[in-house]
Amino acid sequence: YFRWREGFWPVVTNVYGWEIAETGSVRQYRFEILEDPCAKLFTGEYGRLGSFEKQRPPFDQKNPFIATVGVNRELHGEKSERSCRHIEFVTNAARIRYETGDHLGVFPTNDPNLVDELAKLIGVNMDLSFSLINLDEESLKKNPFPCPCTVRTALTHYVDICAPVKSHVLRALASFTSDETERERLLLLSTANQQGLKERRSIVDILRAFSTCKPPIDCLLELLPRLQVLLFTARYYSISSSPKTNSDSVAITVVITKYMIGDRLIKGNEGSKVPIFVRRSTMRLPHRLTTPVIMVGPGTGFAPFRGFLQERACQKKQGKTIGPMALYFGCRHPEHDYIYEDELKSFLQDGVLSELHEKTSLAHTITDCSDARNMARDVQNTFIRIYTEIGRKTESDAQAFQKDMERQRRYQADVWS
Repeated sequence: YFRWREGFWPVVTNVYGWEIAETGSVRQYRFEILEDPCAKLFTGEYGRLGSFEKQRPPFDQKNPFIATVGVNRELHGEKSERSCRHIEFVTNAARIRYETGDHLGVFPTNDPNLVDELAKLIGVNMDLSFSLINLDEESLKKNPFPCPCTVRTALTHYVDICAPVKSHVLRALASFTSDETERERLLLLSTANQQGLKERRSIVDILRAFSTCKPPIDCLLELLPRLQVLLFTARYYSISSSPKTNSDSVAITVVITKYMIGDRLIKGNEGSKVPIFVRRSTMRLPHRLTTPVIMVGPGTGFAPFRGFLQERACQKKQGKTIGPMALYFGCRHPEHDYIYEDELKSFLQDGVLSELHEKTSLAHTITDCSDARNMARDVQNTFIRIYTEIGRKTESDAQAFQKDMERQRRYQADVWS
């Protein structure tokens, strides 16, 4: 598409005899500096001004709770080429209520170290208070993000400084580059077939490489994409803890993927603040404690089952009788990416976990928590095959039996696409 677009406008202008002016990008917003030191400023809120400072429940997607990262530790071995983190958020009885099996919505914020570096690269005062105001007075969208705020707030909460820089941004940056050689290189990188785009460079990467590129902060804020929080689009994770174990914290298990929120969470050192909220799920343990449970989950698909096992362990300590629980857990390289290994062996030793089957490919073995595109379907097909081979059912009867299991909530799947 990009290569087609690059050649589209020259052909159109040639046919109609138009000329394209070599001017900078058209500005959409007016930059106003706030001189009033007593002005009320947004500090990262997405809706009501001051909601981060005065936290009031109920907490949801439009009113997230600002949680403190209490634990952030690596789960993979040193030789693993990937990263998987166990992250706990401290809530301190803030009325963040959840049930085992629910999801946690996490809003992204930019790494403070990257924010500081970006500010130094362009030489801007981070404490400068400002507003960006739409030049179109009839537009319903008066500001690109909540204003007024400081530069630090905008770079941390409102614009995405980790996203790969797009072609039109590279072309605009070229106009703020004083060295002619660097300017030409930036223009070259802006073409779709250049290596610069393939390397997925962020704005910080570009400014590091092109030292004479000094865009004004107002232009940069207008050029950069908005963080997904402004669209109320959080990243969701299965909660990997039970409130019965610790009601003052909530845990998630995160695979780190570069340029995604997970990559920012890994920078969320203990003590840092992250906006979160709970999304209800239908993934639940049976009401009857003695009902047998089969759990299937590869890698981080084990996350909700960790919460289930914690809950059953708590109930067992209270003297209650619990039913058998079997876990089919998969990992690529057990010596590198066997997450929560000690905990699983402890659950097995304590009698909370009846069976632990470690597989490198769960699709060929068999509640299911997995990748929606492939494994969930394969697991379901495996169960149907069990119904036909062991249960002596016909294919149509096995299909109908599976549907009944799902309708009765005896077969639950928490899948992620």
